[in-house]
Amino acid sequence: MDAGTARRHGYRVGDRVRVLLRGAARPFRVVGLFGFGDRGDFGAVTFAAFDLPTAQAALGTPGTIDRVYVQRAAGVGVNVLRTRLEGELGPGYEVLTADVASARVGRPVRDFLRFFTAALLGFALVGVVLGAFVIFNTFTILVAQRTRELGLLRAMGATGGQVVASVVLEALAIGVVVSALGLAAGIGLGVGLLGLLRTLGLDLPATTTVVLGRTVVVSFAVGVVTTVVAALVPALRAARVPPVAAIVDVPERAPRLSRMRVAAGLLAATAGVVVVVAGIDGAGASTGILDQARTVAVGALALLLGVVLVLPAVARPSARLVGAPLRALGASGRLARANAARNPRRTAVTASALVIGLALVGLTATFGASARASVGHDTAAGIRADTVVKADGFAPFSTEVLTRVRAVPGVDVAAGLRFADARLVTTTKSDAAQTVAGIDPRHLAAVVDLGITRGSTAGLGDGGVLVSDDTASRLGLHVGDAVTLDLS
Repeated sequence: MDAGTARRHGYRVGDRVRVLLRGAARPFRVVGLFGFGDRGDFGAVTFAAFDLPTAQAALGTPGTIDRVYVQRAAGVGVNVLRTRLEGELGPGYEVLTADVASARVGRPVRDFLRFFTAALLGFALVGVVLGAFVIFNTFTILVAQRTRELGLLRAMGATGGQVVASVVLEALAIGVVVSALGLAAGIGLGVGLLGLLRTLGLDLPATTTVVLGRTVVVSFAVGVVTTVVAALVPALRAARVPPVAAIVDVPERAPRLSRMRVAAGLLAATAGVVVVVAGIDGAGASTGILDQARTVAVGALALLLGVVLVLPAVARPSARLVGAPLRALGASGRLARANAARNPRRTAVTASALVIGLALVGLTATFGASARASVGHDTAAGIRADTVVKADGFAPFSTEVLTRVRAVPGVDVAAGLRFADARLVTTTKSDAAQTVAGIDPRHLAAVVDLGITRGSTAGLGDGGVLVSDDTASRLGLHVGDAVTLDLS
């Protein structure tokens, strides 16, 4: 067995263990411990290795093998050997190099990690945009407080470019420092999260923390560029203020709102609503979660962008409306209301950060609650059984358990279920891999309510299969059609 499993459960060479292969678990003697390369612990995954005759006998497949591993002789190239093997075996067999075969084995894990990484990058992008708004507001306030100082520098001979450079250099220094702090905090949180998952009982492969060079480069690039770009607009505004006006602290006139900006915002918001509705409407015809979420995510992003662009147009009337009750507080309330309404663009920029933050919080809370409710409804709605017996995780167990359950006093019906991944193949279409279940048809109605809409379970034990309505609609299937169930 693998060394990680032996260490976690206290097995040693010479111990007797029971291994579940097919049917009832069988006893074996541990003759050695192994790993793959320099890895000996694979987390929740366990491995058992046998000699070929024992494996064929235990799995009920005498004279059958799944694949052949070939080591080339000295002086023979990999591609040359592959060509010879293909010529010898013919087109019915696939000959792969070790790199290609390893990549194909790990594809499901990489696909999941790719989706998980894309989701995290989406949240990171929202966080960067939110941070850019906060940085922009911060530098706007800082530059406004230093208007007289910058005006004095202009009066003493400094050019507008020098004023901009001073603010940008300040932003550059801040960006470098906070990017380093943020990277260190992120690495620390990653290490802490892995430790927390192990503490909670989730078996993870033991490995060192991996920090890629591109992670460091991207972190500094995003942090520094975001800070500098966010500070550039206030710096340019400060450079355009005449020195005399800055020194005497002449109040800045509120910039006029661009009609083009409002039109672009309305167009983006309208397009976002249309895309979101179209994505939700077409989600049923999609075959994967990425296809379902991609369109809706693009529409939501366009809608959020449109709202941010339109905010300056509604900031002034909204500030006056919301701030109307503040007049009862006296001078402070009237000043607060007038200050918020005086410069709608500044008010809108300040509010945009809050809008994006609340949108992210609302997205996370809504998605989490919806996912829990959906999973709870789907898993509980069709179960008629009173109790369910399962092993930890998704591990299968011996059929002896089913026999022992049926012998327990008070048990009327006990049905065993077996799950596997398979594809439905018709004469014209092939569906994506899905989870299929097998059960004794005699006990199906007693433990599970499938809500059959067409046909019946009468032919299930004679080469028949039950197909969900969604799958039937996607593949154009009807009761009586012939399909192939590909379990390879």
